Amino acid sequence: MPLRGADIAWQILLGRMYQLSKRNVQIVTAAGNSARVYTRGRLRSKVDTAPAIFDLCGKAPSLLIVGSCDEYGKRYPSSQRTGRMDFKQIYAPGVSVQCATHNSETAYTMATGTSYCEYPFHVGPSDRH
Repeated sequence: MPLRGADIAWQILLGRMYQLSKRNVQIVTAAGNSARVYTRGRLRSKVDTAPAIFDLCGKAPSLLIVGSCDEYGKRYPSSQRTGRMDFKQIYAPGVSVQCATHNSETAYTMATGTSYCEYPFHVGPSDRH
């Protein structure tokens, strides 16, 4: 059975992730924002989206999975989590984050989600040596 376009794209991404890992680059990915979404009658509270799920399935190099928290350090209810103590997950500000808009060079907007805490908050610290 031939691979579909999306399958090929994910294989390319996994290949790039392994190349980076061999160079000791810590790969960081968002946990996902579907913790309050029901699929087939169950909450999706645990990470179930790519590329974060690749690490949990053992198909990718070690990832650092970033969930979102509010200004008090409390996990944002929509932020998914690994649910496993043997996987690295950190939380970074991801609620009402001031960020640039796509339609202006000077305007800002407030946004919420794990994509907003992936960068730049985690870029400096890392526990990987």
